[in-house]
Amino acid sequence: MTGLFGCAAPSQEAIGTYSNLDFQTGSAPAPTATVARDKTLSVLPKGAWPIRDQRYRNTCVAFCATAALELFRAREKGDTTPETLSEDFLYNRMRGGLSQEYLDWVRSVLPDYELGATLLAQALMVQREIGTLTEAQRPYQQATPLFDIDGARPSESHRRSAARRKQAHFYYHKMTVETGMIDPGQAYPKPGGSGSVSASDAAYLLLKSGSAVAVGLPVYFLPDARMNWTAPATTRTGYVPYPGTDKVYDAALVVASGHAVCLTGYVPVTDAPGGGYFIFRNSWGLDFRTTFRDPVDGVSGTLVPPGYGVLSAAAVDKYVWEMMAPTKDGPMASASLP
Repeated sequence: MTGLFGCAAPSQEAIGTYSNLDFQTGSAPAPTATVARDKTLSVLPKGAWPIRDQRYRNTCVAFCATAALELFRAREKGDTTPETLSEDFLYNRMRGGLSQEYLDWVRSVLPDYELGATLLAQALMVQREIGTLTEAQRPYQQATPLFDIDGARPSESHRRSAARRKQAHFYYHKMTVETGMIDPGQAYPKPGGSGSVSASDAAYLLLKSGSAVAVGLPVYFLPDARMNWTAPATTRTGYVPYPGTDKVYDAALVVASGHAVCLTGYVPVTDAPGGGYFIFRNSWGLDFRTTFRDPVDGVSGTLVPPGYGVLSAAAVDKYVWEMMAPTKDGPMASASLP
């Protein structure tokens, strides 16, 4: 992520590469929602779950994947307060614990890889094959310099401890990229069933089953050279606008980078873009979503505490390029992992 709360500003090369990806047209319109999304959902715990802050490191994927796993494990155990897991360990193993062949492939497809960018697929592979540590075992290093990406390798005792927290099953889907175009016409496999649904339907069904949902999306430059994720109105209210789904930003915009967050709830709103809003947990501390008024019409501010935000269902349908959630049964992967 880029800007005030995130990580390094994207390189010109990265901006150029992202800009060649067309998120606004595809071979077909985004699939129409078919699931009755008529209930407000939340997978947030009843107990304390302090918001986290990635600071200026490119670790948003590790944070949202860890948040999804923390909530899933807490619900499975019947706990009200999630065990705090280590984003630092997950990120470290995403960068250095997978095969070199796989990491070389990631490097070839991620414009910001040398700045520390990662995929949700990497997080899934680490959580499933390597496991995870607690935050107490490997605390997050906020002050780590941006380019000190890989960090210290875990000790053998930490490797054994992590292996005891492997998560077996996940839902995973990625959009394909062909001829420089991320195709929003793709359908998502229906979680827990057969057939296909829209991205917002898939996210809703996962939340309904008790799974928080990690998603990756593009970050856009707005006409005033700010970004849709870090513009003052966004950081104040928590509502993230996207072109074609928000009337203020209908014009084509330039893709600057990407960001990943953890969806924790949904609110149906009849006249909202796509029929409702998803609530997400961000990883930018309490400086994101700083006002207490309602972020958008139909969504009570009490449902979106400081550190959280709101995405329209239409934005989820049109722009999510990766979706991952820990599940009870599976694997429900739509395709083999890249």
